[in-house]
Amino acid sequence: MIAYYYTNPAAAHLVDRIDDYPGISSWDDFTANMDKLNAAVAYERPWVRLPTIPELPSRSVSVVQDEHITQILLSRNNKKMHCLEVKLNAWMKCFNITTDAEAAQINARILARLRHHEEVCRRWRIRKGWRVMGKNALYAQPIMAPIHQRSAGEGYFA
Repeated sequence: MIAYYYTNPAAAHLVDRIDDYPGISSWDDFTANMDKLNAAVAYERPWVRLPTIPELPSRSVSVVQDEHITQILLSRNNKKMHCLEVKLNAWMKCFNITTDAEAAQINARILARLRHHEEVCRRWRIRKGWRVMGKNALYAQPIMAPIHQRSAGEGYFA
């Protein structure tokens, strides 16, 4: 299932590999902690209160607008911080995995399966004559954009 989750951006024709995905993901944390059963990463983030969020000028904002909105949010009494802790391999304890070596072995298998799925998705796109959207186009997408038609009903996981 973990390989499946990380393969989603490739299966949806967004990017060729999860490494290229610009969205929110635990991928970098996963790859940095593959050999640690008790791996945990923590992020301190501002607690943004709903009343401080301004209405967006449109569903699609430029990078400059995004940065401006971020500055507004950070200046509107959103000074309280919140700790987000991600325990990357905590699920393994449900399957009686007890050592770092076992965690590393399982995560290596997950990585191999992920790369296999990405390659299958790549071949599927080549056969269909499709290209990925790419990192820059993803950045430019409006919030809540409709799902790309190709990824809605066709592809490796359909």
